[in-house]
Amino acid sequence: MFVTPTTDKNVCQRARAVYEDRIRSVVEKEHMHEFIAIEPDTGEYEFNEDLSIASQKLKERRPGSLSCILRIGHKAAITMGSGWPSGYKGTPIADSVQYDVFWSRSQEIYEAEIRQWVEPKHNGKFLALHPDTKDCEVHGDMLGAVANLGKRLPGAPFYVLQIGRDNSIIGVIRGPTKG
Repeated sequence: MFVTPTTDKNVCQRARAVYEDRIRSVVEKEHMHEFIAIEPDTGEYEFNEDLSIASQKLKERRPGSLSCILRIGHKAAITMGSGWPSGYKGTPIADSVQYDVFWSRSQEIYEAEIRQWVEPKHNGKFLALHPDTKDCEVHGDMLGAVANLGKRLPGAPFYVLQIGRDNSIIGVIRGPTKG
């Protein structure tokens, strides 16, 4: 059993390590392209063709815990288009898999600069954030936040969280490209 305490900054990094070390060989043959929710402290997981169902099934078993959603056989759980915005100097997260750096930078910006103005008015909504530009979008739907920010920063990766929820689905999603 895993015993290292989960923090917002390392949950996906640790879940990916659990996936690579213990789960990948078990699920990739029969569940390729499905979503998998992983709770890194225990290594428990649930998978399903529907992202929300995988997440909900794990939340029912592990209420109050943080989990990370991955897509079996893919570098990112959700990819909407491909490519990078014109002039973007950052490292392509989905290609380099530097989730921990992108995650930490995004979380620091959210905590230091965004949380105080967004939580009082937008609890329960979703926020998509690009840490290099500090541009963000709030929307009632996760994909709506990503799509709206993607119009301004086509193809860029975004940090996504549900505002005011400590145990929300949070992760790195690549936004849509112009098209």
